[in-house]
Amino acid sequence: MNLLKAYLVPHPPIIMKSIGGSDSEICCNTIDAMNIISKQIAELKPDNIIIISPHAPLFRDAVTIISNKEMTGDFRSFGHPDIVFSFSNNVKLATNIYMAAEEMSIPSVLIEEDNYGHDFKLDHGIMVPLSFITSEYENFKLIPLNYGLIDQKALVKFGSVIRNEVEVLGEKTVLIASGDLSHSLINRGPYSYTPEGPEFDNRIVKSITESNLSSILNFDENFVENAHQCGYNSLVILEGVLKGLNYNSNLLSYEGPFGVGYAVAEFNLNGEVEYTMDPYVKLARDTIENYVRNVTIPKLPNDLPTEMLDERAGVFVTIYKDGDLRGCIGTISPTRENIAMEIIQNAISSCSKDPRFYAVNIGELPYLSVSVDVLMPAEDIESIAELDPSKYGVIVNKGHRRGLLLPNLEGIDSAEEQVDIALKKAGIHPTEDYKLERFEVVRHK
Repeated sequence: MNLLKAYLVPHPPIIMKSIGGSDSEICCNTIDAMNIISKQIAELKPDNIIIISPHAPLFRDAVTIISNKEMTGDFRSFGHPDIVFSFSNNVKLATNIYMAAEEMSIPSVLIEEDNYGHDFKLDHGIMVPLSFITSEYENFKLIPLNYGLIDQKALVKFGSVIRNEVEVLGEKTVLIASGDLSHSLINRGPYSYTPEGPEFDNRIVKSITESNLSSILNFDENFVENAHQCGYNSLVILEGVLKGLNYNSNLLSYEGPFGVGYAVAEFNLNGEVEYTMDPYVKLARDTIENYVRNVTIPKLPNDLPTEMLDERAGVFVTIYKDGDLRGCIGTISPTRENIAMEIIQNAISSCSKDPRFYAVNIGELPYLSVSVDVLMPAEDIESIAELDPSKYGVIVNKGHRRGLLLPNLEGIDSAEEQVDIALKKAGIHPTEDYKLERFEVVRHK
């Protein structure tokens, strides 16, 4: 993997001895942990460091990607204009992340020289962790990001975009989620004490010690808001980066001496989760990959189950892009010599011939999931009362017009709704004298 490792770090300037002086020793556990990760990064020798900072330019409706070639910042607002940092950006990686985010319909803004360039300065959410890292290692390019105040699902998707674009570029990269935890641990903190403050920090620490960062996605929105924190969305993006990977996380330190929680943690990445893919789905996915990349049709594998080679059936291949429908084409009755060939033909049609969508492109492939429905023989029914949309698909017929809807589709809760959609697909008016059939499927995911 080109993504070498990920970290959670706090960013209070007081932990820098050049700013905090002797007061920085109050945070000795945090400082020791920051020194540990700095040495680790020096050993990893990454080409790039991506930092997600809550204090980079913030948009309510978009994530922010910085692509300025050269970036500087100082600690003027903390009384130290003499402490200055300057870094070069990996403009190609920053731009690729932005373009992929746009392709995935994730609201995003690219800050570059000719728009926000003169106003952008590195913030303390970036410079504090880098003040430790650069004491050990400086030979990297920096890509700063800000999470934006968009919905959680989009932030998780953004994390998957970051990881994929790192792998596509092929350069060694470390990711840092910068953010402090609750600011409401005690009444002397930046905010008044709230019971959500300590509970928030405890739950974050638990998710890290159990290597279960996905648990934070279940946090209630009001609970997060009342904790008065600035690191939650950085962690949500990190969860998107880690999704589908084997990883173990290690809490290096946690303390809150000033009423703000400071956590330092490492996330060791051990490759993708290994699992055995259903052979029906694998054939469909391999077909889509081959066709989109090379416009070729793969040969049938030698290890297919015998029923895929010996039996015939109608098949639907459905493509999803991060949970949203991206293509679905199928056959009600078999048209090929076996199920395997039916899958191949319909997989190609789903990715390239569904009239509702443009053809799938190479950049989308990492974000696609596929399901295969093998249709059982249909049977005539007399009325809608004999339908159950969770169990049966429906076919409507009137002359040469025919419409089909698969069973167990998200958002289809009633037989009436199921039939209405099938009628529209067939171009049949509800007042016409149409016939109904129902069928079951074996769904492979």
